[in-house]
Amino acid sequence: MNLFGMNVLQNINVILNLLKLTTMKNATLYVLFALCFKAYSQNKPMSFEGLPLRLHTKKNVSSHLNKPVHLAGTHSIYNDLCQKPDHQFLKPNTLIQLIDSFYVWQWDTIRNGWVYNYKSVNRTYDANNNLKSQTVKNWNGSTWVNDTRNTYTFDMHQNMISDFQEVWKAGKWENQFRTTNSIDAKNNISTSLIEQWNISAWENWTKDIYTYDVNNLVTTSITQFWNVSKWVNGSKLINGYDSNKNLISFLFQLWNGSTWENQENTIYTYNATNNLTSILVQSWVGNWINSLLTTYTFDANNVETGSLDQNWNGSSWDNTYRRFNTYNGNKDLVNVLQQSWTGTAWILYSLESRSYDANHFLKNYGVRYFNETGKKVESGDSTYYYFHTVVTGIADDIDAIHMSIVYPNPSHGEFTYVCKSDIPAIEILNLMGTRIYAMDKIQPNQPVKINLSNCSKGIYLLREIKGTKSVSKRIVIE
Repeated sequence: MNLFGMNVLQNINVILNLLKLTTMKNATLYVLFALCFKAYSQNKPMSFEGLPLRLHTKKNVSSHLNKPVHLAGTHSIYNDLCQKPDHQFLKPNTLIQLIDSFYVWQWDTIRNGWVYNYKSVNRTYDANNNLKSQTVKNWNGSTWVNDTRNTYTFDMHQNMISDFQEVWKAGKWENQFRTTNSIDAKNNISTSLIEQWNISAWENWTKDIYTYDVNNLVTTSITQFWNVSKWVNGSKLINGYDSNKNLISFLFQLWNGSTWENQENTIYTYNATNNLTSILVQSWVGNWINSLLTTYTFDANNVETGSLDQNWNGSSWDNTYRRFNTYNGNKDLVNVLQQSWTGTAWILYSLESRSYDANHFLKNYGVRYFNETGKKVESGDSTYYYFHTVVTGIADDIDAIHMSIVYPNPSHGEFTYVCKSDIPAIEILNLMGTRIYAMDKIQPNQPVKINLSNCSKGIYLLREIKGTKSVSKRIVIE
């Protein structure tokens, strides 16, 4: 099942069906997880190409639906694409990947093979390589049928300020959702409003309100829902950080009508090189009790080799899932083998595979899920990307940028940026054009620590801005 291949209302129905066996209280919590749409890390709020139904976190949703926690290899069609560039000084001419279209297949157990699911086409970009529009089409068994269409706008600082979504009904496009972001003086998203079309006019639906610390890291985010004539609180996220700007705690609360109630707390730990080594999830029952634990392992080169998921049984940890990562000679992640614990033995649960072009851009991603015996494929999906590359940056008027460096690159999310001259501002974007980090007034020769350890693995663009000129460099999280 691929929730991203359906429109929003279909998504909600699917999630509600998945939650029929839960208690009413938990069902309310889980639906809110699905409806709350903000990034859980210290990064700025992300937009997944106009999908108003943005999952609260990959970790939380997967845990509550009894799916394995897989931050390292979790993939969706909106994840950034993995690659491995050379460690080098910033150059004005940087090769980036712009996706022209991608096709998603799903596993057909009757045919015992891949069949079409949906595709993203008609993807256009502006002069700054921001995605301006796209159309998603579903396969009905014999032909492609329109599903949704999105149009995006950006301000002069490349902030996404609007996302307009239409849905295909009765042979024509109809309004469905629109998102409007308010940007503060530091280029942070302060509010994100989603409105729903009600046949003749736009109506408020949900609103996110964000606060930031002095490092432009998200400290709180509140989701509100429109109730006839007023906004009512729904959920609240509170983030904590260490001195290295690593996210170390993530508290989820729900509004009970008069006050905020604890629901779930997540604790992150890191090793001496700032690699994420464990994620502990705790549930609130008047006090915090353990729920889930994921631990990560690394080789001598700080490359993640695998992870282990465990559930708390009241007195000790029980194994649930484990993963093993495989890389090619270019250190591209090519396979993730996942096993589930039966109580007596490990059996095959899923197998991910990835392929790349000569420039290490991701071309294909696939995952197959196996049945309870671990021997037969029962579901899966596969994505193939068609793209072109462009060279970004301006070779003149920013000579100082030639003297900048970002290291280590690639990394597991921790980067250090140093420039030999004044640079008014830097920002980091994902390949969909969404800003996830920004900082201004960069001082010469002063290292700037950038923490993206809670972002998805893949390619990001670090853009250095001086006046009307900018240069972009590719950085990679692996």
